[in-house]
Amino acid sequence: MSQALFAAVLLGTVLLACGLEAARGGRRRRVLDVLLRLEEERVAQIHGARVAAALRRSAAGALRRLLERLVPLARLGPGGGGDIARRLVWAGVGITAEQFSALRLLAAVLGALGGVGGGALLRSADASVACGCLGSIIGFAAPESWLAASVARRHRAIDRELLYFLDFLALAARAGLGLDAALEHVCREYPGLLSAEFAQVRAERGMGQWTEHALAGLAERLGHREVRGVAEALTRAGRFGSRTAPLLRQMAGSIRAQRNLAAREHANRAGAAIILPVAAFILPAVIIILGYPAVATVTGVLGAR
Repeated sequence: MSQALFAAVLLGTVLLACGLEAARGGRRRRVLDVLLRLEEERVAQIHGARVAAALRRSAAGALRRLLERLVPLARLGPGGGGDIARRLVWAGVGITAEQFSALRLLAAVLGALGGVGGGALLRSADASVACGCLGSIIGFAAPESWLAASVARRHRAIDRELLYFLDFLALAARAGLGLDAALEHVCREYPGLLSAEFAQVRAERGMGQWTEHALAGLAERLGHREVRGVAEALTRAGRFGSRTAPLLRQMAGSIRAQRNLAAREHANRAGAAIILPVAAFILPAVIIILGYPAVATVTGVLGAR
């Protein structure tokens, strides 16, 4: 019992410390976001390095340093490969594939310790071993689930913004603005994930990179099928000198048609998918409600005889 109490106190202390550091890091991150939104070079030069150093001292910076120290141990196990690296970029997570492998190792160890501590409450060595193994498996799989959820959440944000972004960009291009001027105007008036990514495209073009390479980098960073199609269409338009506004309107209409078709298919499948819940939950209740009076009548007649 004393071992379980010690493990619970230790785990609570670690969680409290991590929560306090995360709160401090969140406050400093909000300060940095405000400085970046101001777009004042002088203010950023004065305070940007100081806030960045404070972020490195936060909980996220401490975790990244810990992962760096665990990377040699993670290299001994199976590597994540290029697929993990791509998905980390798609999720917008600022760690490498080796650091992600180290994170899985750390999560497995913490899960094993938590499982052993939970099993110790049952005062059984077998339960502690079983809970430790189960916690290790869950801890090892948790970062993979978190990464998949992060990629899906980012893609949902892109789905919400893409059509509006294309409409605004088409309106700006129709007003006579070039691609750079249209992107600058839309990114300023319509902030969001796509605006930040296309602002990076503008910055890369300003540094001398070809538009084709900048748009290819955008598609690679986001890993979204429709954004990849938009990047390829803009690349072809720039290469062959096509007008941008009709192309963007056509792409927005095509994406809307595809989404409407997908919504109709999903609605058509809903009728078949609802059969099992109706048969499992609603139909028995209806049978009982309708059949009970008949059963009660028959039982009363037979009892009277």
